[in-house]
Amino acid sequence: MEEKKFAIKKRDNKFTLQKSDQTIEIWQSSDNDIWFEAKEAKVEIELDSRSSDFCEFQFYAIFERLMKSIIGRFMLKDAKDYYSSLPSDFIDLETMTISWHSDGSMDNILGIAYNGERIKVSITKAKKDKISGNNKVRVRTNGSDYGTYYQEIIRFFNDIEGLYFILNATDEKQTPPPTPPRKLSLKRFIPQKKQ
Repeated sequence: MEEKKFAIKKRDNKFTLQKSDQTIEIWQSSDNDIWFEAKEAKVEIELDSRSSDFCEFQFYAIFERLMKSIIGRFMLKDAKDYYSSLPSDFIDLETMTISWHSDGSMDNILGIAYNGERIKVSITKAKKDKISGNNKVRVRTNGSDYGTYYQEIIRFFNDIEGLYFILNATDEKQTPPPTPPRKLSLKRFIPQKKQ
């Protein structure tokens, strides 16, 4: 079977992740909030750590770091706190799943799940949301329902920007053009005749 290719594109400040016919867009708004968007009511992209596609493997590593940082903080700080203000389905330690409900009026969900050597990233539209094409998840950087966990999402977005630059940098951009050699005059080595 032919391997499904992973691709990343950028237009303005919006990154588009695509695998097969599944597409997720990620961008940062002018008020620093991070947005995840899908055109359909549910989109899933599966990233395989064993993929021979270098781009897919790199994005797997970025999502893995995001999961480890969020779940690690949760286990050390909030897992035993029964009075935590975090949503009850934020993290499921048995299935290694993160469910991030959109901050604000929407209740769409960004899901990140670890299954063996794969990470599944999904955006699911809330059933009660009747507005078509409104499958967006907002991670608010000012007053998020998830306290300071939003900082991990900002770092994740910065990782995407850095990786995109590395994947699309060319030798011409990185290496300055060679300077031509300086012409040396031999006149100073030849004795001049006195007149």
